[in-house]
Amino acid sequence: MERITSNDGGSGMNLQAAVGEINRLKAKMTAMEQEKAAEKEKEREEEAELDNIQDSQPLAQALWDAQVPANFKIPQLPTFEGKTDPLEHLMAVGTQTAIIGAEEHLKCKLLSSTLKDAALRWYMNLPKNSIASYTDFHKKFIHQFTGSKHVQVTATSLFGIRQGHNENLRQYLASFNEATIQVSNPNQEMFVAAVQNGLKAGHFNESLAQKLASTMQEVMKRAECYIKGEESNAEKRSRDSREKPSSRRSPERYNRGSSQRSGCYEDKGGGRVSPIEDLEPIQIGEAPHELTNLGTHLDEGEKEKIIEILRKNVDLFAWKPSDMPEIDETIITHKLVIAPNSKPVSQRKRKVGEERRTTIDEEVHKLKETGFIEEIKYPEWLANVVLVKKSNGKWRMCVDFTDLNKACPKEPYPLPSIDRLIDGASGYKTLSFMDAYSGYNQIKMNTLDAPHTTFMSNTCNYHYTVMPFGLKNAGATYQRLMDRVFAHQIGKNLEVYIDDMVVKTTSKGEHHEDLKDILASVRKYNMRLNPAKCSFGVQAGKFLGFLLTNRGIEANPKKCQAIIDMRSPTSVKEVQQLTGRIAALSRFFSCAGEKAFHFFATLKSGERFTWSDKCEEAFQQLKVFLASPPILTRPQLGCPLYLYLDVSENSMSSALVQDIKGEERPVYFVSRIFKGAEIRYQKIEKLSLAVVTTARRLRHYFQSHKIVVKTDHSIKHVLKKPDLAGRMVAWAVELSEYDITFVPRGNIKSQLLADFILELSSPPEATNMQPRTLSVDGASNIRGSGAGVVLEGLDGVLIEQSLRFAFKASNNQAEYEALIVGMRLAKEMEVADLRAKSDSQLVTSQVSGEFQAKDPQLIKYLEQVRSLAKHFNTFELIYVPREQNARADLLSKLASTKKPGNNRTVIQETVAKPSTGDLAVWMVTRNDDWRTPII
Repeated sequence: MERITSNDGGSGMNLQAAVGEINRLKAKMTAMEQEKAAEKEKEREEEAELDNIQDSQPLAQALWDAQVPANFKIPQLPTFEGKTDPLEHLMAVGTQTAIIGAEEHLKCKLLSSTLKDAALRWYMNLPKNSIASYTDFHKKFIHQFTGSKHVQVTATSLFGIRQGHNENLRQYLASFNEATIQVSNPNQEMFVAAVQNGLKAGHFNESLAQKLASTMQEVMKRAECYIKGEESNAEKRSRDSREKPSSRRSPERYNRGSSQRSGCYEDKGGGRVSPIEDLEPIQIGEAPHELTNLGTHLDEGEKEKIIEILRKNVDLFAWKPSDMPEIDETIITHKLVIAPNSKPVSQRKRKVGEERRTTIDEEVHKLKETGFIEEIKYPEWLANVVLVKKSNGKWRMCVDFTDLNKACPKEPYPLPSIDRLIDGASGYKTLSFMDAYSGYNQIKMNTLDAPHTTFMSNTCNYHYTVMPFGLKNAGATYQRLMDRVFAHQIGKNLEVYIDDMVVKTTSKGEHHEDLKDILASVRKYNMRLNPAKCSFGVQAGKFLGFLLTNRGIEANPKKCQAIIDMRSPTSVKEVQQLTGRIAALSRFFSCAGEKAFHFFATLKSGERFTWSDKCEEAFQQLKVFLASPPILTRPQLGCPLYLYLDVSENSMSSALVQDIKGEERPVYFVSRIFKGAEIRYQKIEKLSLAVVTTARRLRHYFQSHKIVVKTDHSIKHVLKKPDLAGRMVAWAVELSEYDITFVPRGNIKSQLLADFILELSSPPEATNMQPRTLSVDGASNIRGSGAGVVLEGLDGVLIEQSLRFAFKASNNQAEYEALIVGMRLAKEMEVADLRAKSDSQLVTSQVSGEFQAKDPQLIKYLEQVRSLAKHFNTFELIYVPREQNARADLLSKLASTKKPGNNRTVIQETVAKPSTGDLAVWMVTRNDDWRTPII
C-alpha cells in the first residue's frame, strides 16, 4: 500500500507540472496575439494618420498629385528653421530649382522639404490646399518670416569704422570691404570718404589727402604698394627688434587734487601727451637699452642733427630711479599749509588680498632703495596705500591722501589756459613731446612737512622725502617749477602744462636748434627726462586731449570714437556720460547746444527716464557729425576775427572764424542752452546774449583781436542805444571794452559755416521790406506832462520809453513831443520805412495836411515832424482809437504822474526843453525900474 501511495504522489506532481506548462504556453500565445493585434492597430493608425496628412496637405491637390519624374535626383538644398533671412533662403532654393528646370509642383515640394523646426510647424498648420502656386507659397513664406530679414545698412554707418592702433592697412581694408557688402545704397564717393575718414595717420592717408580717389577700386590699387611696404617694415622690425625698458619704474600721479577715497582703480592709460605717427627707436647711450623715440618723417640732415644733440645730452635722460638726481632745495620744495584748526587723522589699516600685499611689499622696497621714503615712528597723519590697476594688468601703488588734502587749502597758483596752450602748439611743422622722469619725485618735500605724508605698509610706516603723487597742490608746485625752468622759452618754442611739454618749430630743418635750447634749460636745473615717453621730431601728436597737426587743431579720434561706439543710453547715468563726452569736444561742435538739447531734457529731476525718438535721432546725427569733425585753426595775431551768430528756441550758437587767403576757417565754436527766463527773450535779445556769452567764454580772443560780428539783425543799434534799461544796458557796458563792429552777414565763404548757419535757423527775414511800427501818446495834467513811445521791430523786440517833461506843455504839445522823440528813435535805429500811430486826431490831421496849423508853437512842431520824415523812405502817420494805443498811453501817464526813478521796469527820461528849441520868454512890460542902472 505504501508503494502505491508513493507512485500516485509522483504522478500527481507530473500532472501539475504539465498543467502549469500548458497554462504558460497559453499565456505566451495570448501575449503574442495581443502584440500582433497592437502592431496591426498601430499600422492602421499610421495609415490613417498618413491619410489625414495627405488630406490636410497645404499644397493644392493638383500640385500634390503631380508625379515626380522617376529619374529625378533631389538636389542638396539648405534648410530653413525660421531664424535666418527668408529672402536669402528663397534665392538659394530658387537658384537650384532653376538649374534643374523644376516644374511648379516640384518647386513647391522642394521648398517645403527644406523647412525644419518652427518653419515646418508653421507649414503644417496652414489650411488644407491653401497654397495654389509657387508664387502663392513664396508670398506666404515672406509674410510669415519677414521679421527675420536682415536690417539694411546705410553708407553713413561706414564712417564708424576706424583703423585700430595695432591694425595694419591690409586688415583695415579687409574689414571695410566686408562691411560694404551689407550696404543697401552703395555709393562709391561715400565709400571712398568713409575709408579715408577711418584711416589712421600715415603715408597712405597723406596720399589720399593729396590726390583724392574716385572709386574703391582705385583705393585698393593704390593701397597695394603701401601694404607691401608695411609688411616689409614689420618683418624687419620683428627681426631687428630689441627689448625696450619699462616706461615707468616709479609711482605715477594718482587722483591729483581729489578728496575721494577708494581702494583699487583701473588705469586705462593714454596720457595727455603722445605722438600719433610711427616712431623709430634710436640708441642715444652706450648701453643697448638706452633708447628713445624719433619721428620717421624727418629729413636725413635734420635727423642726424637731432640724434647728435640727444647723444650729447644723454645724461639728461633717466632709465632708472638712481639716474635721477633731485632738484636743489634752494630752487624749490613742496610745502604743506595745513589749516590750524585741522585735527590730524590716522586712518585705520585696510585689509588687502595676498596679491596686493605682495605688490605693496615690492613697491615699498623699490621706493626705499631709491631714497624716496624713510621709516617713521609715531606719525600724526597716517594714510592707507591705494593700488591702481594698469592697462597691462599690473599694479601701481599710490597713497590715499584724502584727509590731508581736506586740511590743506587750495593754492590759487595760475595754471596756463588750455585754449592758449593748444593755440600756441598747433600749426607747426615739427614737434617734440617730452615728459619728465617721475617728474613729481624730482622735487623734495619740505623737511618740516615731510612727516605729514606718512603711509602704512604691511610692516612699517614710511613718509616721503620727495613730493608724491596725490597731494592737493602738487600740480601747482610743479607748474611753478616749469615756469621758472623754461621762463625764456614758454610761448616761443615751448608749451608746458604741469609735466607735459611740447617743443615746437615753425621752419623746417631748424628743430634741432629749439631742442638744443630747451635741453640747456633742463641741464641748468638738473632735471631728468623719461626717454621712453619722449618723442622727437614728429609731425603730429596728442596734447591735453587735442590732436595737434600742421593743419591745425583736430578732435581727439579716441574721444570721437568713444561716442560713436556708445549704445543708446538706457539710464540717467549713461546720459550724463554722453553729455560729459560732448562737453570735452564742445570746441569742435557747431550748434552743440541744439544737438544735445534733447539729451539734457532727460536729466530733469523727479521725472522718469525716457529716451524718446527725438533723442535717438539727435544721437545718430551726432555720430554722423563726429565721423568727420571740423579742423580748427589758431588765430593769427593782429588779424580780425569774424563772429557768426545763430539762435533757436532753446539754444544759442556762435562760430568764431578767421579769413585766411579768402577762406573762412573756424577757430572756436561756442554753444549754450537757454535757461529759465532766457527762453522767453525776444530774438534780438537772444542774439545779444549770444554775443555776450561768446565774449565771456573767449575773452582772450576778444581782447587780442578786432571782432567783426556778421549778422543781418539790428544788434548794433539795440546795444548802442544810450537810453536802454535792464540787462541790455549791462550787456552794452560789458561789451564796450572790446573792439567790436557789426556788419551785414553777406556771402559765406565756407561750407562748414553754411551748414552752421542753416542748422538752427531759416534764412534771415527781409527786414527792409516791411515798415516798423511806432506808437506814441502824450499826456498833460496839473501834476505834469509826459509822453510814451513804443517802437516795434521785426525781430520781435519792443523799445519802450516813458518821457517826463521838465517844462509845461499842453496836450497837443505833448502829443507832438511824443511823435518827434519816436521818430528820432527810429532814425537812430536806421529804420527805412516807418508807420506811426497816434490817438491825437489833431496831430494826425495836421501832419497829413487835412487840418491847418495856426498856433505858432504847433507850427514849429509840424515843421520838425516834416523835417524828420525826410530821413525815411516812407513815412505814414495814422489815427487810432485810444484803446488800440493802450501801451503808449500807459507810458505817457506813468511819466506825467510819477517822479523819475519810481518805475524801474521801463526806460524813463526827463526832457529838459521842448524839441522846437529854447523856451521863449515873453515880456509883459518894458518900462525902466530900479534894476535898469544895474543891468
